[in-house]
Amino acid sequence: MNNGPVNGHEIDVGWKTTLRITYPESAPQSPGDYDPSSLFVMATYKSTDLAWLNAIVRKKPMHLWQKMWFWQSVVESIPLEAKNYRILNLDIVRETALNLLGFPEPHSHQWMWKQVLPTLGLISITTALQLCDEVNLAGFGYDMSRPDLPLHYYETVRISAMNTQAVHDVNRERLFLASLVKAKVVNDLTGGISW
Repeated sequence: MNNGPVNGHEIDVGWKTTLRITYPESAPQSPGDYDPSSLFVMATYKSTDLAWLNAIVRKKPMHLWQKMWFWQSVVESIPLEAKNYRILNLDIVRETALNLLGFPEPHSHQWMWKQVLPTLGLISITTALQLCDEVNLAGFGYDMSRPDLPLHYYETVRISAMNTQAVHDVNRERLFLASLVKAKVVNDLTGGISW
């Protein structure tokens, strides 16, 4: 998921990446993090995301004015063939946000849209529930009582960083994940979803 590396972390994350669900700003920078047999599943949040995907698939550069719409630098080349790309159905994002988490509808505020989005982690779980007979979670969850824990296995950002952003509501996601585990819809293999 996102820019999480697999190489060097196989004991924690497994040896096979079938789907890598990401968006432009979180796509891996290292060519070695792309498995040529896996699918790159693109979550789109803005029209510029599609322009980026078009440039990546066609192996052409993006225009400078398009790059300005990203909140951080994006990778300009991915070593995959066109057949490896998919676009995540936005109905899954909408269903997760509005129906499962009960977030408010996005609304216009001055010159931009205001919205609360589910994390890509929860969107990935919702996608897995659509595609798989069994969903097992390992090392996933938001233990807000332990703010010094790493947010991801591969970086130094801490769980406490989730308290300072306004895009996601991880407390609501945590409760929703707990309900999935309690109802045995998903299996929490490592106890990362704590209550």
